Formats: sequence, structure tokens, C-alpha cells
Amino acid sequence: DLSLNLGLFGNRILFDATYYASTTTDQILQVPISTTTGKSVANINAGEVFNQGIELELNATPFYNDNFRWDIGVNFTWQDSEVKDLYGNLDQIGIGGYAESAYIYAVEGESYPTLKTTYYDRDPQGRIIVDADTGYPQLGNGLKAQGQTVPKYLVGLNTNLKYKNFSLAATFDYRTGHVFYNRIANTMTFTGGNVVTAEHDRLPFVIPNSVIETSEGVYEPNTSVETANGGFDYFYGQYNAVQENYVTDATFLKLRELSLGYSLPKSFIDNSPFSYVEISVIGRNIFTILPDENVWTDPEFNFDPGNAIGIVSYQTPPTRFYGLNLNVKL
Repeated sequence: DLSLNLGLFGNRILFDATYYASTTTDQILQVPISTTTGKSVANINAGEVFNQGIELELNATPFYNDNFRWDIGVNFTWQDSEVKDLYGNLDQIGIGGYAESAYIYAVEGESYPTLKTTYYDRDPQGRIIVDADTGYPQLGNGLKAQGQTVPKYLVGLNTNLKYKNFSLAATFDYRTGHVFYNRIANTMTFTGGNVVTAEHDRLPFVIPNSVIETSEGVYEPNTSVETANGGFDYFYGQYNAVQENYVTDATFLKLRELSLGYSLPKSFIDNSPFSYVEISVIGRNIFTILPDENVWTDPEFNFDPGNAIGIVSYQTPPTRFYGLNLNVKL
């Protein structure tokens, strides 16, 4: 690890920078084994993952006097990982999710964890290949890597304003560079609650940006072949089979905490056993800003408490919390 610490102007500006690199080995992994043993998987110690990152932190007091003080801090983290080795001749190991459709893997040579899903078969220009008779999209073979499911970049901001006996503090959190699989959108498509199911009035339509293979390796834009069905048969039988449709940007900006406090003047507590008394109103998860494509859910919610990070299933809406805090010192 390498680190740098700077203090300027009587420590009114503090700067810390750290670069770290580490290798983790002998993780507990579940690997497939021959069913002739009476089991299908075994828990073993194996695997090698290389982790590295940069952490930057800047804290400052831009202004202060006898009545007013402003403190502000910002931190930035870049984190990266690569699976160097797994077990035996395996190049990937499944961690958890929905088998055969959307699953989290440890993939040799890739970031950990990696999300893989079923996907559209596309031409070299990225256009969806459809069947010339039904207009239905063709499915690619197997599963395709869609990206890592832990944030690559994290930014935090905290600020604290004090005026005489009043204080106002806030903490913001921004995370990006990752994706998640959105099971909620999948289920709403099945029930007809997803807005995409009504975009064409549930009638046959030409799939946008689609092509037809007229001969081997030759593709022509599809301008006239409509889907054989635009309702349940298409969205349940065709669209819902392509889990790529539900890979969602996991970026978010949250106001983690906001508090307004008032400390009682010393004249109020001189004859009490307390040397300091502060009353604060606190709110947590005040608001969350998400990308336009994520109208569904909080991407921090996870499928299970295990390692299948990035599989988002059903959940109640995130909860805002408001409370009253009393801080006293003897």
C-alpha cells in the first residue's frame, strides 16, 4: 500500500490519498462434482482474486469565526478486482441467482462478481436478429457477461454548518460503474404491468433496430416483418426469455442522512448534572436519485444475504426514517 497525508493552513485543509493492492486466496467456493459421489457440489478452499483501488479524501473548513463554522468533506474511491484463478480447469464458478437465465459468477480474467444472462443474438452492428417468418428475436447461445455488480466508483460528501447553538449536517452517497438484474421488471412484464407491454397497444409490431439474415452473414434491416403476436405470447414467451432486458444501471445518489440540532446554552444546564445537551431531528434515506431506466427499485437491495450480489428480487419500497436524538454529556 502507498499513502499520502497532507495538512495545510493549520489543518484547515486535510488531504489523504491511498493506493492499495492485495491478493485473496483460498476462498470458500462451491464447485460441481460428479453425482456418483452422492452429491452434486462440494465446498472447497480455492480461488485467487486480485484487488486494487485508490481512495482519496479531502476535508476542509472554508470558514469559521466565533459564531459560525462550516466543515465539508468529500471522498472518492475507485476499486477494481480480477479473478486470477479458480479451481482445477474451471474457468467460472456460479455463485447464485436464477439458473439458466440470470446468474452471478466468478469468472477467470473478469471482475468479481460478474452478472451473466440470456441475451439477444445480434449482427456485427449490434442489431437484433429476428426470425423472417415470426418476427420474434433470436436468442444467443448460453449466457453473456453483462458487467460487474459491485460499484467501481464511490463518492461521498458530508457537510456540517454550525451557527451559534444550531447545527445542520448532511451526508450524500453516490455509487456507479455497476449493474444489477431486476427481477421485479421481469415479473411485471409477465403480468402486463411493465410499460413496455403496452408501447405498441399489445398488437404485433416490428422490433426496433432489428435485422433479418438473408444469407449466411448477410443482414438486412427489418422494416416490415412484425411479431406474430404483440400480447401475452410475445412478452411472456419471447421477451421474458431474454433476461438481458432486465439488466439495469445500478447507479444511485442518496441523501443518507440529514440532521438539524440545537445545543442548550450553558446557562440552561449550569445547575444540572450535564455539561452538554443537544437535541437533534434526524432523517435517513431522505431521497434517492436513480437513472431514467431504473423506475423499479433500490439497487442496494440484494437477492439473499450471501454472495449473489446484484440479483434484485421482490421487495417493499425503501424506508425513510425520521427520529429525535438526545445527546448528553456528564
